[in-house]
Amino acid sequence: MRLSIKSKGKKDLFCAVFGHLKNLTNLVNIMFYNDHIYIQGMDKSHICLFEINMAANWFDSYILDDADMKQVAINVSIFHKIISSVAVDEIINIFYNAESDNLFVDMNVLLSDGNEKNNVSYKVPLCEYDIDLLSIPEKNDYDAEIVFNSVKICATTLHMMSFGDTVNIICNEDIVKFVVTGDLAEMTMNIPTEDLIEYSVIEDQEVNLLYSLNYFNKMCLSNKLSENIEICIGADNPMKIKYDLGDNSKMVFYLAPKMED
Repeated sequence: MRLSIKSKGKKDLFCAVFGHLKNLTNLVNIMFYNDHIYIQGMDKSHICLFEINMAANWFDSYILDDADMKQVAINVSIFHKIISSVAVDEIINIFYNAESDNLFVDMNVLLSDGNEKNNVSYKVPLCEYDIDLLSIPEKNDYDAEIVFNSVKICATTLHMMSFGDTVNIICNEDIVKFVVTGDLAEMTMNIPTEDLIEYSVIEDQEVNLLYSLNYFNKMCLSNKLSENIEICIGADNPMKIKYDLGDNSKMVFYLAPKMED
């Protein structure tokens, strides 16, 4: 397997994906398919589920040989530290062969003759990490679907963290409301629907659900993944938070509602 990332925007985005993951888990399995790579896992407390699907054409090059291992496990923190060290003019090359116990990362510079010159090389030992994949059905029947500007929702969730550990999300045809109640104060934030990028809600009903604010904040913490963030909620489904990574690629989080005391 060999893949490369050349553009600054894609390099920054790739680093942001693994920067987000290292706040949730220590290890991940990366599964390689002919047309995409796939990552699925849960946070350390097994409360938040995440999945990442990156199409082969998201990368500048992507080659998978029949003899290659189709799954590798890596330490997320060390991998993020390595890829974050890439310079603006360097290309990230990631590769391994069929029998290797290591993942290799090269930082190369493109020369004027079209060849690449290696600046830095890393050898990362592969880990052992057994995890069962969960079947995640594609749900299209959420009670409310909201598209926020990612910078604004990131700032909002950080601010709400000062007032409590549970967020009550209320949606109707006129407004989206976040309510956080703590021991010393209650915060209510009203967001008119015209301030949202996109919005739909079940007709003639109000959606009223509770979620862990700590995990809601963690899932909204990165505004580097995409300009907008899609949040879908429903009484019969976990919250879904989706980042569009471009080129038919995405990063998605799932969080179950909290039960009322």
